[in-house]
Amino acid sequence: MTGTCTQGIESMTPNIIFVDTSAWYGTLDSNDRDHEAAVRKIQGLDRLLVTSNYVVDEVLTLLVRKLGSTIAISFGEKLFNQEVLVLREMSGWYSK
Repeated sequence: MTGTCTQGIESMTPNIIFVDTSAWYGTLDSNDRDHEAAVRKIQGLDRLLVTSNYVVDEVLTLLVRKLGSTIAISFGEKLFNQEVLVLREMSGWYSK
């Protein structure tokens, strides 16, 4: 992955953290150069993790292509069961 995965963890409010594709991927791929930093960062957070339906689509596609469908399905189940975060649909969050 390019860039630092922890840049993908953006604070939205004092109680919410938005997690993007690079941060999720960094936690899941042990060969990612930022893997250890991403895992430490995610595990060290004490706030609600939030992501979007667009990020979920992107990270699951990336996981299938890079790490295989088994990992993508397992992670997708955790996301859709909201075991690791709150999933928000992006439509309607902004106007054109």
